[in-house]
Amino acid sequence: MSRLVTIGEAARALGVSEKTLRRYEQQGLVKPIRTLGGQRRYYLHVIRDLLASAEDEGNPEPEQNLGPKARLTPSSPSKPEFEPSPWDEVEEEHASFEAVKVRTARDQYLKTQRENAERAQRESLARLEADRRASEARAATERHERERATARSQHAEMLRQEVGRADYYIVFEPNEARPAIRKAVLAVLAPGRIPIGATASQVTQLIRDEIATAAAPFRRVKELTDNGAKYADRELDECDIDYSTRCRIRRAIEAELSARVAADWTPRRVERAVDALLDDLLGAGDDDQ
Repeated sequence: MSRLVTIGEAARALGVSEKTLRRYEQQGLVKPIRTLGGQRRYYLHVIRDLLASAEDEGNPEPEQNLGPKARLTPSSPSKPEFEPSPWDEVEEEHASFEAVKVRTARDQYLKTQRENAERAQRESLARLEADRRASEARAATERHERERATARSQHAEMLRQEVGRADYYIVFEPNEARPAIRKAVLAVLAPGRIPIGATASQVTQLIRDEIATAAAPFRRVKELTDNGAKYADRELDECDIDYSTRCRIRRAIEAELSARVAADWTPRRVERAVDALLDDLLGAGDDDQ
């Protein structure tokens, strides 16, 4: 087996130009072997046999531009330009083995590059997804904070309005009870006592309940005092005294009852206190006379 030669060596051995060999290749007369780098390699005896067969068939076309060297056939007595070497086959096998190694390394490299590109793409998509979720979480948190701030503002405004309504309710309570009732109402409406989200009707009802609770002792005292004053009027009707003395005694009894009566007194205890006051006041009037 003759060894492979380059296009230049083949052209010189055949006595033709490289352009002629390329034209033969385009016409399909010669089919070179391509290396991994894309270079042409020729078996010289194959080209000679091809040219010789063309001459035997009477086709002068392949050798119209050939020199005398190209007209040599394998049976020509002339000495061939390239003697076959026993190492040619070994070199070809070695070159084939090296080509396989190169091709395998190239395939492995391309596979690694493709896997790296796919992994980088997956990581990029994962980062984009994480960024998107983080952005959505931040937006949700900001929206929640804005909603809470708006709710707190509306809640504070509602409480201020309810304080004004509480003042209106307190007007109908006894004078001595108003400071304590207002203090109790303000304590109920203090920040943090009423949860955000409570409706105005709920807050109003809560204020009314607190007013009723805070005013209950004062209402009880006023009720007992009024009953004591009525009881004193009935007792004074049975006494033979003038009108001015009657008015003086009644005012003194009302003042004393307002100062002494407590919410835990019973009506009977109030009557006894009125009787004692009448005895003292009427007795003092008799002493004056």
